[in-house]
Amino acid sequence: MQFVNWLKQRHLVIDWHNYGASMVSQRLGQRSIFTRLVAAYESFWGYKATIHVCVSRTMARDLLYKYEKRGKVITLHDRAPEGFRQLDVEEIHALHTNLRLEKLVQEQTLNRTFLPTINANQTLLTEKTTNGPATFRADRPILIVSSTSWTADEDFQLLLDAAKQYDDLIKIENSTNAGLFPKLLFVITGNGPWKQHYEEVISKMALENVSFITTWLSPEDYPLLLGSADLGVSLHTSTSGVDLPMKVVDMFGCGLPVCAFKYPALSELVVTKSNGLVFEDANELRSQLVQLFKGFPLDQPQSHMQLQDMRDVIQKTFQDIRWEQNWNTTLLPLLRNLDKTWSDSQMFAEKPLYGLGPRYEIKELDDDHQEDEKDVEE
Repeated sequence: MQFVNWLKQRHLVIDWHNYGASMVSQRLGQRSIFTRLVAAYESFWGYKATIHVCVSRTMARDLLYKYEKRGKVITLHDRAPEGFRQLDVEEIHALHTNLRLEKLVQEQTLNRTFLPTINANQTLLTEKTTNGPATFRADRPILIVSSTSWTADEDFQLLLDAAKQYDDLIKIENSTNAGLFPKLLFVITGNGPWKQHYEEVISKMALENVSFITTWLSPEDYPLLLGSADLGVSLHTSTSGVDLPMKVVDMFGCGLPVCAFKYPALSELVVTKSNGLVFEDANELRSQLVQLFKGFPLDQPQSHMQLQDMRDVIQKTFQDIRWEQNWNTTLLPLLRNLDKTWSDSQMFAEKPLYGLGPRYEIKELDDDHQEDEKDVEE
């Protein structure tokens, strides 16, 4: 490939969203010959690329270390496209009139008393009179969405354990203070190898105030569901420690606050107590659910200040820049003049700027190369 690039005066541009070697290693082990072959392949072509487009600053610095700054290394944080947005109550009513999530609850869970009564002019979340506007139901559950690939790098059992702890807690709390804690409905989207296993586990869970349903949504309905939800949950743990979860990008595109599993690079996307919360175990996630939804005014969710403050931050810091604008501003100028991009990148190509400590902790090296920081661009 590199010979063809040289022969035709072409340039190699690599879009790094994760490392193939780390993903193969998770399944086959670090000592597997296939893991080593993938690592060698990535190293060979990574050394020869004109531009490395990285999904995080942590990854960009890691590549500077791995490939000794050969080629231009830039950070292009993902952004959601224009179609991802928060829905208003009328749109939520129309969406859930069509989705009918209550049917999935009836089919997939043991708890037949979880659902409120739903008439012709009502959905699981909303209701509408003949001539009046749609409003949120006072007895609706909290809608929480988690999108998963059902793979080993997402610990779904952690979410089930947190839900069980929440259910046990509010059985006690609501017995003395009725309605203090709302019911939670988790909608889990996506397909993958562990889906059937966890569907069987969910079907046997005897929870009173929490329900899980799994579904596969069309590309049109997926952003609409996110736009109608109260909270998103990300279980992504990262095989490399340097990538960022696309599912959280989708959620932020819809103005949806997130509780996300903590790992090294995540702070570039999820800032705790600003646009979301981070957790490391089931106990911490359960505490966050209690913190966010205790006394939640279900008929007027916009008045719940912590969630609304998070939505405001997402609106100001994330939704103003969409995918196309981000691409045109950050990457397109470099692509338009690849020869100059390559020439500029070779000016300081002798040594790496960063070394990596345990768990991808970034440590600066010699002061002589601090000026090379400009090669890590965002």
